[in-house]
Amino acid sequence: MSEQTVRDRIAGRLQCGECGFTTSSSSAQFAERAVCPYCDGPLVRRGDDDLTVLQTRLQEFRTKTEPLASFYGKMSILHRIDGNRDREAVFSDISRLIEDKR
Repeated sequence: MSEQTVRDRIAGRLQCGECGFTTSSSSAQFAERAVCPYCDGPLVRRGDDDLTVLQTRLQEFRTKTEPLASFYGKMSILHRIDGNRDREAVFSDISRLIEDKR
């Protein structure tokens, strides 16, 4: 997934203050106010969803996760899934990989 996609998703992420349900401002359908479709709790931005925190998280990814991906890629056990697509397509790919391993 591109860093721009991550930035866009973080910028629009909303989470229920009651049950923790997570959605985005672009995919949620709001009437007059942002409320959770499961418990009617308020949908709010998380405190760690700002660009400064995101930059730190991306740096951590580059220094800690990318080397692991390279390691597992060399062992031919890494499966890459394009996270830039809609969530149903990504979920389908992940589900297929899990089912294939059973």
